[in-house]
Amino acid sequence: MIEGPEIVTLVFNLIILAIFWSVYRKLNLEIPFFLNLALAFILLSNFFTVIEGFILFDLFNILEHLFYLFALIAILMAVVKFKRTV
Repeated sequence: MIEGPEIVTLVFNLIILAIFWSVYRKLNLEIPFFLNLALAFILLSNFFTVIEGFILFDLFNILEHLFYLFALIAILMAVVKFKRTV
């Protein structure tokens, strides 16, 4: 079943991510690898959320939650790496 709020969330996340990356690029800042990875995992998780409404609900539901877990691990790695540099 198609859920409208999930599609809206995906679109908003795409827009916010595009703004985030463009601001970093304009300021000539390097996005840390693990932060970039976490953002990609969150975006994929949102994508899986939308797909699960169309096909293979159980598979894409598991993938959605796994990618949230991967995003959490990537954020943790980014924090640990940042803490070591400070």
